[in-house]
Parts: sequence; C-alpha cells; structure tokens
Amino acid sequence: MKKNTEYLLLFIILFIGSWLRFHNLGETSFSNDELSALTRARFTSFHELVQKGIMVDGHPALVQTMIWFTIHHFNDDVFTIRFPFAVSGIVSILLIFLLAKRWFGSATGLLSAAALAILVFPLLYSQIARPYSIGLMFSLALAYFWTRLLFDEKKSAWISIAYVLCSACCIYSHYFSFMLAGIIGVSGLFFLKKGNYVQYILLNCIPILLFIPSISIFQQQFGYEGIGGWLPAPDSSFLFRFLLYIFNQSWLVIIIVCCIFIVPAVLYFKKYSWNKFHTLSLTWFMVPFLVGYFYSIWKSPVLQYSTLLFSFPFLLLFLFSFINVEWITKKITVTLVLVMLGSGLYSTVIENKFYQTNHFGVFKELAEKTKEWDEKYGKENIVKLFSLSTPEYINYYFRRLNHEPNISVYADDERTKYGVLSSILDTAKATYFLYAWTNALHAYETPVFIEEQFQVIVERDTFFNSEITLFKRGPQTDSEKIITGTDFERNNWNYETDNRSGDFARSGLFSEKMDGRKEYGISYKNETSKLNLNSSNMLKAEAWFYAADTIRTASLVVAFTKNGEMVSYAAAPLQYFFYAKNKWTKVFLFSAIPPEDCELSVYVWNPNHETFYIDDLSIKTAPRNPLFRP
Repeated sequence: MKKNTEYLLLFIILFIGSWLRFHNLGETSFSNDELSALTRARFTSFHELVQKGIMVDGHPALVQTMIWFTIHHFNDDVFTIRFPFAVSGIVSILLIFLLAKRWFGSATGLLSAAALAILVFPLLYSQIARPYSIGLMFSLALAYFWTRLLFDEKKSAWISIAYVLCSACCIYSHYFSFMLAGIIGVSGLFFLKKGNYVQYILLNCIPILLFIPSISIFQQQFGYEGIGGWLPAPDSSFLFRFLLYIFNQSWLVIIIVCCIFIVPAVLYFKKYSWNKFHTLSLTWFMVPFLVGYFYSIWKSPVLQYSTLLFSFPFLLLFLFSFINVEWITKKITVTLVLVMLGSGLYSTVIENKFYQTNHFGVFKELAEKTKEWDEKYGKENIVKLFSLSTPEYINYYFRRLNHEPNISVYADDERTKYGVLSSILDTAKATYFLYAWTNALHAYETPVFIEEQFQVIVERDTFFNSEITLFKRGPQTDSEKIITGTDFERNNWNYETDNRSGDFARSGLFSEKMDGRKEYGISYKNETSKLNLNSSNMLKAEAWFYAADTIRTASLVVAFTKNGEMVSYAAAPLQYFFYAKNKWTKVFLFSAIPPEDCELSVYVWNPNHETFYIDDLSIKTAPRNPLFRP
C-alpha cells in the first residue's frame, strides 16, 4: 500500500476514534468508581493521598496520583478529569497500528486500529477516569518497544529507556497490566541471543526496582483477602460471553470479523506457516484470562471484562494477522477498513445507542431532578432518602448545581436506617417524599415502607442501576391479604396462651416476652399448598416489638424448607427498625414465595437471649411492588 493511502486511512481512523472519545465526554455522569477516586484524591498532602486514598483501594498508585495532581493543579470538572483518559485511548489506536504493522503488515495494523477505535469495549473505558485506558496505552507501548528492543537490527538507547518506563507504568497502572508486563518480559527470554541475556534481564529488573516504593501498598491491598472479593466467581461461559461483548454483541460486527479472520486464514496456510507473532498475540491474550480465571476460582474473584482490556488488543492482532497475502490489494484493504469502520460505527452509535445509554449508575441526573423538584414543590415540603455509597458522591453534583437539598437520610444499606426512617415517617409534616438510589443496596421493603404514608407516585425516573421517585400523600390503599396472625389474646395457633405475658401489650392485654429463657418466639408453620400461596405474589411477615434498649441480634425470620432442606431464608434484624426506647415499633420483611410446595416457617429468633416483647404478629401476601428493581 502506498504511504499516502495508508496515512489517509490512519488519519480517518484516528479522527473517528478521537471524535467518539471526546463526544459527550464532560456531559455524562461520573460513575460510582470515578467519584470514589475523586473523593479519595482530595487530600492536601501526598502522604495523606497514599495512606487514605491509595492504600484503601485495590489498584496501584499511578492513576490515583494523576487525579490528585489534576484536581490540585487544574480543577475537578468532569471533562478535565477524564481528558487524559480519552487521550490515552486515542494514543492506543496509534500504538496498536504501529505494533500490528510491525508484526503482520499495514492491513492488519489498519484493521486492528479501526476495531479499537470504534468498538464499545475500548471506547467505554476511554471515557471514564479509571486505570483501564491508561493501562491499555502503556501495555501497547510496552509491546511495541519490546518488539523494537528484541528485533531491531540497530539498537538505540532510547528504545531501552522507553521499554523500561512503559513497563514501570504498566506495573503502576493496574495489577492486570502489571501481570501482562511480566508475561511480555518473560516472553523475551525465548527470543534472545546468548550475548543479550544479561542486558535484557537487567533492563527488566529496573521496573521491579522502581516498584519497591509501592511494596507496602501492594502488601496492604492484597491483605484484603486478595484483590477483589466483591465480584461473583466466573463460570464456564465467561470467555464466550466476553467474546460476544467485545464485538458489541452485534451479529453484524461478529460476521464481518469472522469473515476477515476465516477467509484470509484459509488462504494464508496454503502458502505460509504459523509464526512467532501468531503465538505471541494468542498467548498474550489467553494467559491473562487464564490466570484471572483460576485466581478467581481458587482465591478471590477478580475477573471481569474491564480487567481484560489490556490483553484484548492482542486478540485483534491475531484475528487480523492472516490478512497479508498476495491477493490483498490496495482496494481490498481500503474496502475492508471502511467496512470495519462503518459497521462498527453503526453498531456502536446506533445499534448499541452508546451515547443514549447509561453504562453505570448515575449521580448527575439524580441531583438535577432533586433540584428541579425542590424548586417546584419547595424543599421544605420534601423528605429525602438517598441510598448510595457515600454522601460525597452526590454532593459533588449538588455543589456544581449550587443547591443544598436538605437530605434527611443517607444510607449505604437502607435496612440499617429503618429506625431513623420510622421516626421521620411518624413525625414528618411534609407533603412529599423523595427516594433515590444509585449503585447501592436497596431493599424491597423500602418503597413499601414509604408508601404506607406517601401513597401517590408523582414522578419516577429510572436509569441504569439507579432510580429516583417522588411520592405524595394520598388516600390509603391496601392490597395486602392477611393469611393468619396472632395478638396473643386468643388461641388462634393453639399455643399462644402458653407464651403470653401481661407486662406490656400493643393491643389487648397480652404480648409474648422474649428473655434469657427464650431463643425462639412463637412460630407459625404450614404447607404452602394448604395456604394457596401464589408465587407471583410476595409473602409479608410483620410484628411489633417493645424494648427498653437497642436489640442487637434478634430477627424476624421467614423460611421456606422442603424435605428438610432450606429453599429460602430471609431475616429482618430488629435493631434496623429500633428508634426509641419503651415504644412499640413495627418490624416487617418480604420474601419471595417458591413455586414448589414447601413448609413455611415464621418466627422471632433471639440468639443472644435479649429481653423484649412481641405483639400483633401477622402473615400476609401482597402483589409484587412494581417500584422494586433488583
């Protein structure tokens, strides 16, 4: 291919890749992880940053240090924070072209660059301020300079320096790019001449020495039961699902990539044989996956799609590596590159609706909607519950909107705040209740709790992994159906009178006293088939308790068993609902009803033999609340 044609195609690819990465860069909401990094970078001194912003994370120090430097020397605007990551994504497009051209030729370089420019996977991680785009750039740069270091006829000192620096930056970017740097370094041992071993080993020792200042961080991070732990372990279909994901889950893109891979591969092997770069590209993709997979199975789950971004380009190189045979003319190459660009653009922008889709839980939109409702209805008329990791994340956007929303409750686990919520609901004179959650535990019981006093939904906006709803007081509605219950006045369950106490009562004269002699309160048991329970509904257990102090361990329990085996178990700790001493307080929980016939058990469990009273225990069914999104 003539140089001017090659350069023109490369320019088009870089232009499209740049436009995709900068378009809407400062408009989309920061993700939970970005706001976490931003919050942990606000420390004044670098020492505080290391101790409180890096050691508590699960990543090496480079990217967190970059963000710290950016907010202290520029600003914390979304565009400013994300700018280096978008640039890294663009540089990665150029680097994969240079590497692929060196290994397999111009056509492979252009196709690989085109794919990296337009696929959702690399684009997404070029638009967020996390270690992935930076690690991708340094991983490709390392592979390129490794190639120059081992296979250039004339060795230049700057190539060695660049190799060492890129290796060190991979180590400091992410632990998976760290691993890839090690794999690349070890791979070189198979291609060295006898006289080069000492020099090469010394060069690879320098990045390790440069990592010594970060050893204490590494040790502490891996002390958290291994990096990761909050992810589910990968199953046997993980790699297949990942391959679908990286090609946009689009049959159009998958068919085009398969054609570019299969047809040239058939022609290639008629005349040529497998070479070392085929082995390297496949190895550098597969080994990080296999290490991550088995570490996740045997030690602690770490494998997710994002961690394979650093090795993903080598899969592209392999798939497009057979394109360089005699029948590939300039017109065919241009056509293939344009088809790759066109199909990928269509798939990413139109088919996947990349810029109309929330890829992470949002914060900006929740803050904007809160301000809108405060101005419309008056913030003094709205009680607010926000469920999120930490208040600082949403406050970032409230500060930018110059708005103080008077939030009543912040929670990272709503259930632990039910006592506070009960107190607010009992005393609030407000007309409206705002409930928002993003990237945090949100319980089925919460909207039900709110709807007991704020029955009308005024407005509701849903996003990916986030939601905001405005409730209003209205006429009371009750769709719950009572199955059974006891107030300890009558012997409905045949043995209530044996357990009742006359010390205190919410209704009537009696309740059940839980004390040092009782681990289990009165229990209701029955077969679900006899109760005509419908699995499309939810089962609700509800009771009232009275305590002189906070109850630490007791719970209201709903359990379904079959043939002695547990089918499902749900418990509502009483301490979550407690908010006042010597006051009757309601505790409740919901449980899905299994479709098969089971034995239902509802009871109060008091493992530490604390003293309190139970009254008005009831069991109900109710339609599934449409507001709950798991």
